[in-house]
Amino acid sequence: QSTHLNADSLLWENPAILVQGKPVLWATWVAGDICRIGDVWGPEGVLSFTTLWENFDLPSAEFLHYLQMKHSLSQRRALTPGMLQTSPINELQRTLVGKRGVVSKIYAFLLKKRSPCREGTRKAWEVEFELTFTEDVWEEALVSTLAAGTNIKSRLIQFKIVNRIYWTPAKLSSAKLLDTDRCWRCDTERGSLLHMLWACSKLQHYWTQICTFLGSLVEIDAVDNPLACVLGVGIKGAKLPKGEIRFVKMALVIAKRVISRHWQHVLSPTFQEWFLAMAETATHERVILKVRNKLDLFNKVWSGFLPGT
Repeated sequence: QSTHLNADSLLWENPAILVQGKPVLWATWVAGDICRIGDVWGPEGVLSFTTLWENFDLPSAEFLHYLQMKHSLSQRRALTPGMLQTSPINELQRTLVGKRGVVSKIYAFLLKKRSPCREGTRKAWEVEFELTFTEDVWEEALVSTLAAGTNIKSRLIQFKIVNRIYWTPAKLSSAKLLDTDRCWRCDTERGSLLHMLWACSKLQHYWTQICTFLGSLVEIDAVDNPLACVLGVGIKGAKLPKGEIRFVKMALVIAKRVISRHWQHVLSPTFQEWFLAMAETATHERVILKVRNKLDLFNKVWSGFLPGT
């Protein structure tokens, strides 16, 4: 939520700032260069209308909009009177303007930053799984992005899943951006993130085919469970080499990547789509690892899927 509620966050089309249940865009305010939360926020909270009139020449006809904006911002617990947190990206950009040693300054900037608190994300997953995660389980979920291969899109998809960034019917309905929280595919169950990625009845055949296929390639413990398939947790086998574990984790990320292509579609993803995506990924991985002089790693990971490697 801090992404939408810092000093540099836009006021307009912001899903965290709702007027009558919807994000807004007021042309008169934009024309007056009132665009960011920081433009309307001061030491005591929302600036007075008189201050906005003096600073931005805001017409008196906009007083009703002002009251609506003030009410919306006052409802956000993350906003408290005083100096708001700035966007880390904008802060970094301001730090580097016209200066030398850009790389070292970026490195120093990152070292000063703390890892974001993900307890809210963890609790949301625990509610959906109806489980309490151990520290080891949650840590494995957080690092699952690194097991998604060299493809940036696959890594980004796993990152967005673990951090619950995807907009689901349930999330949109909660934000009053959608009238119903029903799943777009089955139209019967609540469209939570776990449902959209795993539990939907229209995904069961897809996941069964993929897990059965993976089981035929590697001697892995049962992988057909949501912790493994959604969060990449608990993928192991008694004598399973690291290369094969990496292969299974990558295959499951690709399965979710195919699901994301059908995010708002009634039609479900298919095993054939996944298989083709796997072949494309293998080609990409081979090129990247060859450039890095790591073809031996490629062979260890993909030997089961591509006989003869």
